Amino acid sequence: MSRLRLLALASMITSSAVFSTASQAQGAQATGVINVSVRIAGNCTFTVGGSGTTATIDFGEITTPGGAAITRNAAYAVTCSTGAAYNLDLVETGQTTQITNAAARPLRNGTNSINYSLNWGTVAGTTRQSATGNGAAQPYTLNFSLTPPATLPALGTYTDTLAVRLSW
Repeated sequence: MSRLRLLALASMITSSAVFSTASQAQGAQATGVINVSVRIAGNCTFTVGGSGTTATIDFGEITTPGGAAITRNAAYAVTCSTGAAYNLDLVETGQTTQITNAAARPLRNGTNSINYSLNWGTVAGTTRQSATGNGAAQPYTLNFSLTPPATLPALGTYTDTLAVRLSW
């Protein structure tokens, strides 16, 4: 063989040996797993009449017995995360129990009282609304009604306080 051919052949063998050695010199490998997650928690808010969380219902002044019912309402909006189940309850202020008799609730002035009724929507005596959030404001109307009694109680201001509880 010619010397040039021997040099070319030697050069190819050396190159192959270098590449072969390089691929063998990579070393061992190990892999690990990284778990990544996020939890989307339900969230709910509610407003009365477009802002805030307090409503004042004033039936006005009654000067004559009997007569037509006086009605008032408070508009609520509940906004809950999509998929969050919630309850909107009428409860006794400072307590966790639902109101038991929304159809005849007393306004009090000392030992005297006059009854009124309240309900969610159109079902008399309803004290709970349940739904599942859709990410948008869902409207509710709380209706109040007072029919002046045939005999008026003692003069004065009659009051009641109740709470609306949103739970999810």
